[in-house]
Amino acid sequence: MSDRSHLDALCQAMGIQRRYTDQAGNPHEASIATLHAMLAALGYPVRDETEAAQALRTIERRSVEAMIAPTILLRRGEDALLVPLTLRKRDETRLSWWLITENDAAHGGETHFGALPLLETVWIDGEPWERRSLALPEDLPLGYHTLEVTLPETPIRTVKTHLILAPARAYLPRSLEQGGRRLWGIALQLYALRSDRNWGIGDFTDLRYLVRAAAAAGADFVGLNPLHALYADAPEQASPYSPSSRRFLNSLYIDPAEVPEFAACGAEAAAPLKQTIARLRSATLIDYRQVGRCKHAVLERLYEHFCAAGPTKEGQVRATALRKFQRQQGPALRVFATFEALREALGKADPAFRDWRNWPAELRNPQSGAVSDFVATHRERVEYFEYLQWQAALQLEAAAAAARDAGMAIGLYIDLAVGVDAGGADGWELQETLMPGWSIGAPPDEWNLKGQEWGLPPFNPFALAMAGYRPFIETLRASMRQAGALRIDHVLGLKRLFWVRAGAGPADGLYLHYPFRELAGIVALESHRNRCFVVGEDLGTLPDGLPEALQTTGILSYRLLYFTRAGDGGFEPPQHFPRQAAVALSTHDLPTLAGWWAGSDIELRAALDLYPSPDRLAQDRRERPEARRLLLQALREAGLSGEEEPPVEEAHRFLARTPAMLMVLQAEDMLGVTEQVNVPGTIDEHPNWRRRLPLTVDAMFEAPLARCLAAALAEERAHKSDAEP
Repeated sequence: MSDRSHLDALCQAMGIQRRYTDQAGNPHEASIATLHAMLAALGYPVRDETEAAQALRTIERRSVEAMIAPTILLRRGEDALLVPLTLRKRDETRLSWWLITENDAAHGGETHFGALPLLETVWIDGEPWERRSLALPEDLPLGYHTLEVTLPETPIRTVKTHLILAPARAYLPRSLEQGGRRLWGIALQLYALRSDRNWGIGDFTDLRYLVRAAAAAGADFVGLNPLHALYADAPEQASPYSPSSRRFLNSLYIDPAEVPEFAACGAEAAAPLKQTIARLRSATLIDYRQVGRCKHAVLERLYEHFCAAGPTKEGQVRATALRKFQRQQGPALRVFATFEALREALGKADPAFRDWRNWPAELRNPQSGAVSDFVATHRERVEYFEYLQWQAALQLEAAAAAARDAGMAIGLYIDLAVGVDAGGADGWELQETLMPGWSIGAPPDEWNLKGQEWGLPPFNPFALAMAGYRPFIETLRASMRQAGALRIDHVLGLKRLFWVRAGAGPADGLYLHYPFRELAGIVALESHRNRCFVVGEDLGTLPDGLPEALQTTGILSYRLLYFTRAGDGGFEPPQHFPRQAAVALSTHDLPTLAGWWAGSDIELRAALDLYPSPDRLAQDRRERPEARRLLLQALREAGLSGEEEPPVEEAHRFLARTPAMLMVLQAEDMLGVTEQVNVPGTIDEHPNWRRRLPLTVDAMFEAPLARCLAAALAEERAHKSDAEP
């Protein structure tokens, strides 16, 4: 045995991948200190080989003594409905089982453990343990169920497990899966929309108008940045990928004029803000702080009117509607609203209290008596934040309905962020399943040469399984509610995540594997329940087997023109793209075609010190002209002239000819914008998440380039692709 054999075995048992190879082929190995820190975070602090061996024995014993896994996922049509049970080898042991479906139907029975089919025998400390399979009813419905197994020992022992029965594949509309349709749509940042009526930031009313204009141009979906809740008291923390909560909405997207109470008092409340709103509306960059002040000043007046109207008939109708929304959202809404009110109240006294981890100890637990006392004495303020969620949900629902009414095949195509800000509402509520002191990130790759650390705490996969994956389920459900399609950002995280210790940096990060089968099965189940198909953003350093696993599960791959290159460096022809995919030229984290063509992204990264060495900067400067030449060559080989520079129409026609189910047109490319939305690896050094589109919603599809591209995509996508029979 090597000096670290037990440590290696322990890492393997916990799913820790201590060695990996980056996209450039460079090998990496995490330090011993990082391995020890991760093992300690997962509940197994070890200092040497002896303690690693002890930890291994503990894991083995716990796995058999538990009798049954905390959560079991089975796939209909793929798995037999069998549940593994583990007990000491005793054939005479009787057991009873009781299964309660999520609809409260009951199934049960009794048997001898020794009569069940044997799967394997495991020896622990010289004692034999047997793993046998318990058969469940074949007519069990899809869903989330509870299984109880009871042993009539002294004392009686009952073990419960979460049992999830999922479909074999995620939902896909029949027209896409069997009909061969190829759809296209536009992707944009909601906040970036301009209009003559918004308050300096795109809102849900702008979205409602936009989906109609996009549908009239032939688009079948509108793709959006994550709509997750950020911070009402700090709107300048504007990254949609670092949310406070992924289960609730960003209230800054509410259009105050569309809230019913606005008709009674809104005009008066907004009158003093008229000039400020006009200035915000005309600005090139979003002033989040001023937008937030204006909106909340009016929304607070609207809520005051809502409360005052309670005794009236209309007020009672409105109050009843809010109570219904509160019941539908369940306890999570009250916890979120309580967090918002607590953070606001404490943060006024000390800005450090905007992070719940700095709160007094008695307030760090959402279930504490001190938190309950706060709610009792601040009931109206807590309900104000529930009122905002109610209005946001109604306005998003209206936009989704407008997309359906306009005839869009998909409608809203919404993005799900990979994680949450550690100091936010989900971080406060989900302390048992999120890992403090660690961040999700990424190793060095072609576009992020120093690696990345996103400041988002990862889920502890073992704690997530103990919780029946409930936080993950609720997150999916919230994002799919009004979506025809969901894009899972960094879908690699269903299989493994790159963990970075706080303060250590990505150079010393390492991978932890996640239960892909269970997570992907839950995605499939929720996609069917919400009739929402799923696109997985599978870019970056891919784990082995992920593309095949996504294909099997029915999750669409995400293919970008920039990255789809052959072994000789040339661009792959359209017919080489997969059918089960969404294709795009670029994303919010990458340069627009105009920026890429001009090389402005290279100079921007150089100016922001994002290159690890001058040599790599020089290499990129040398290689970009050749990349442009290869793209023009690929366009000509596909029968496209490629004479314009940049070849915007030809590049989009090229992608439109692929067999991919979806094609995504970035709003920035449609409008000829050079600047990219976000530069990964920066926060304040670049105006990330603040740029607004150059034209209003009403004018976007009337611009010459936009009309040209919409007509080209409608033409190309209506024909069969070269790969179709």
